[in-house]
Amino acid sequence: MARPILHSITWSDGWNEDHVNLIPEQMAPCFPLQLEDRELRCWVIYPDKGNGKTKRKKKGKSRRQKPKLWAVVIIEELHQADTFAYEVTLRRIYKRGELVIRVWVKNDADDQSDEAKVFTFISPRPEQLDSLEQRLVNMAAKRVYYAISQTWSLPHSQARTVAVQ
Repeated sequence: MARPILHSITWSDGWNEDHVNLIPEQMAPCFPLQLEDRELRCWVIYPDKGNGKTKRKKKGKSRRQKPKLWAVVIIEELHQADTFAYEVTLRRIYKRGELVIRVWVKNDADDQSDEAKVFTFISPRPEQLDSLEQRLVNMAAKRVYYAISQTWSLPHSQARTVAVQ
C-alpha cells in the first residue's frame, strides 16, 4: 500500500498562526488555559495506485484523493509553572494507538534573546517520536507560546495573580 501524503494540518477552532492578535481583551489574562481541548488535526491523501495500465478519465476526484484524518493532537491540560511558563499535556491519537506527551513552554517578555529556552520535552524523549509526531507537538507548543504572549500586556502583578489561581 502506498504511503499517505500530508495534505494539511488544521486546528479544530480554525486558528491560524498568521492571525495571532485576534484574541479578545477579555480572554487575555487566562487565555493559555482556555486552549484545553483544542485539537490539531493532520489530514492526508492517498496516492492513486499506478499499475501502468491506462485508465479512463473520471469526472471527479477519486475517493483516494479526498483528505482523510490521519492523526489528532489534543491539548489536554495546561498547568502554569511560572508567570510566563506552562507545562502542557498533549494526547496524540493515531489509528495504531494513543500517546501522552508532556512539554514545557515559556515565552517571557523580558527574555527574548536567541539563547532563551522556550520549549522542552518532558516525556517521552523526542527521539522516541517519529517526525510527524514531533512536528505536531511543535505546532501545539507554538500555539501555547503565542497564547502566552497575549498575556504580556497585563501588568506583571496581574499575570502573577493568574498564575496563583
